[in-house]
Amino acid sequence: MCYKHALSLKPVSPDAYAGFCRANKSICDWTSQKLDSCRLAAILESQMISDDYDDSFLDTTHVATDDTAQSSETRRAQTPPFFGILPCIQPLEAQAMTSVLAPRDVQRLTRRFAAQARASLTLEGSTPFQHYHNPLSGKRIHVGYLSSNFGENASQLLAPLLQYHDRSRFLVTCYSLVTFLFIHQLMLHE
Repeated sequence: MCYKHALSLKPVSPDAYAGFCRANKSICDWTSQKLDSCRLAAILESQMISDDYDDSFLDTTHVATDDTAQSSETRRAQTPPFFGILPCIQPLEAQAMTSVLAPRDVQRLTRRFAAQARASLTLEGSTPFQHYHNPLSGKRIHVGYLSSNFGENASQLLAPLLQYHDRSRFLVTCYSLVTFLFIHQLMLHE
């Protein structure tokens, strides 16, 4: 396994260790899952402590009253951007690790990814997309799903979602960097 080799060359490599854990799950090797998950949680915690990102704004609760009501847009603008190195796992993977990660840590990790995405948009000079759709216009909403690869796993998750769109209200398009037969087969079965 290439992750074992990478870890033998550089034992303290968070990305290699996360990849090793991911690979073990994909081949259903659960022999060291608990130990791997605990070690990965410790790695994530050390990564989030060492990145100097101030996520103390998560400790304050935003209670909306007439005097202090803040829109989500205002709160989002106050969120500090994140320019550090992102943790070694994605937010969706972190949500699957709630047996060893506290929900607040999952939120902290997710906020880093969101803050970096927001900072990237700011650097590009892009403005947030504003859209208004009049449901009485009779026009369909165009929904696009973007993936680097609509492989078998992603396609199995996506198929029910695609099948249950109301085609009279939504035009659905899938964008992929590679061609995958599943999408074409799905289109033929509709």
